[in-house]
Amino acid sequence: MQDNNNNWIDIGKVLKPHGLRGQIKCNFQIESDLENNDQIKIQNTLYTVIGFRRQGNIAHLRLKEITTIEEADTLREQSLFLNRNKLQPHEFLLDDLKNLLILDSEKNEIGKLIKLINIPVAPVMQIKTHLQKEDLLIPFLLDKFISEISLENKYIILTDWEIFLKE
Repeated sequence: MQDNNNNWIDIGKVLKPHGLRGQIKCNFQIESDLENNDQIKIQNTLYTVIGFRRQGNIAHLRLKEITTIEEADTLREQSLFLNRNKLQPHEFLLDDLKNLLILDSEKNEIGKLIKLINIPVAPVMQIKTHLQKEDLLIPFLLDKFISEISLENKYIILTDWEIFLKE
């Protein structure tokens, strides 16, 4: 059975080769880890994961089909794709969150999420708000500043967000 291209989602980007045996260093945008024998796509080619190590948003992948640094180097700056069916039920993509309402803990509207800026430490939410001229920039840290995400009801509830307001 052939997979529909719409089921393949962008989960990150190859940064560069890592080591002499063809490992690749990647910026990773989903919270769950890949497992051995998972299939990923890079440049419309299927690859099989045979090793995965992660630290924050940075992951090191070993792919069965890539065995040299030269082969790994051809993947530099390319996007990684995973079949959406491999995501965990609680998991979502950062792109799924765009345009969600941002609420405080009492469900009062703060603004709307207009953009997620992906930086190595943690993604940052850019929130258009009526509370100040400039957009709010708040790190996307679950359990630190985010208490609830509801894709179904189209909102995100923030906690301790006031520290990001400009005086």
